[in-house]
Amino acid sequence: MVKSTPRLYEVDPYKHSFKARIVNAIGRGVYRAAIILNETYFLPGGCGQRCDKGIIASPNGRLIVDEVYSEKGIIYHVGKFEGRMFPGDHVDCRIFWPRREGTLRVNTGGILIYVALKNILGDTISFDKIIIDGDYRGRLSIKGVVGKNVIREIEHYVNKFIEEKMEIKTSTISRLDEGLERGLSKRDIESFVEYFTHRFKIKPSDLRSIEISGTIIPQYVITFKNSGEVGRINITNIKKRLFSRDTIISYTLKPTVVTHSK
Repeated sequence: MVKSTPRLYEVDPYKHSFKARIVNAIGRGVYRAAIILNETYFLPGGCGQRCDKGIIASPNGRLIVDEVYSEKGIIYHVGKFEGRMFPGDHVDCRIFWPRREGTLRVNTGGILIYVALKNILGDTISFDKIIIDGDYRGRLSIKGVVGKNVIREIEHYVNKFIEEKMEIKTSTISRLDEGLERGLSKRDIESFVEYFTHRFKIKPSDLRSIEISGTIIPQYVITFKNSGEVGRINITNIKKRLFSRDTIISYTLKPTVVTHSK
């Protein structure tokens, strides 16, 4: 049994067809099963993120994946199975790309908004989560107060990022304390540890960072690798959560064409 499933989607979020090996297969009632792979590009759900869907096929059966989640670092692929599938089987895996593309689009939009807010408000705010409401709609939850008076300033920042087609750089930081040396704020590192632990049910030993236009933040979610792939962003609402200092920023995205054949 693997102690933790390697999350390959963090390195290559465009990959939607890959080969793997079944580590374990667990029955989940009539014609349903959960499969653990030795490594995966399937994105698990949780903390506002929707999971990937797709198919895992072996020589003698297949699993139609409709749920993916993480428990103590192990990623479970759950769905309806046909035929027979056993530990040790080599499998071909396909992720439903239009759904993944929508996830990348909404996540990238939310991260660009967060980077804009960091430029405007600094460390008075920190990341909570991105909630995916559809392929072109999302909500960014922020710890801290953000007023409606900054809507136009946020839109100016994010759409400038998009127009300039900025590279979204990612890198691995082997130790959490090394993040401070790389330019991450203490508050961002703390919010990443809280987010990661809540989502994957395991504490992180390292982290990946994102850099956009000189601003460095933890890689909370997977994104496109170029800001120009997003499409135009409109902020539709900013509201304070009841009984807290948290803020919810709702946004929509105008579609753009992205084609990846991996």
